[in-house]
Amino acid sequence: MIQHDDKSCRKLINFRFQKKKFLPLRKGTTSAKRAQAIRMHNEATVRLKELRQIVQSEVIGSGQGTDEIIQLQGGGELHFVNTKNTRAYYLNHEESWLYLERENDGTSGTLYIVRRLQDGRLVTKTLHQLSHSKIFLDQ
Repeated sequence: MIQHDDKSCRKLINFRFQKKKFLPLRKGTTSAKRAQAIRMHNEATVRLKELRQIVQSEVIGSGQGTDEIIQLQGGGELHFVNTKNTRAYYLNHEESWLYLERENDGTSGTLYIVRRLQDGRLVTKTLHQLSHSKIFLDQ
């Protein structure tokens, strides 16, 4: 678990989500699909950073909140952030990743998936749940 009063940990968190070159264009991937994947990645990482800032303030105020980064065997990372109201997971492995955010009361959620296939094509999926009965899927 990341200690939120440790300046070096905060620097590490901020460094991980700086803008960087993401998903080079490869054969079989359209520029529109690549742009969509980049947009999804930016939205997910900005939101994860916002949730981390909320956790930092919750830890100072009440001692609650979780912010963990787990190194996975075989490569990749799992980021888990849990605030009073929201939990989020960001899984990154090679050139594929997913981001899942859910309200703790179950009222809404977001799922982004970007997967790089072996032939170089990108598959992107977005799912938004705004209430218990309405689900929107973008492919």
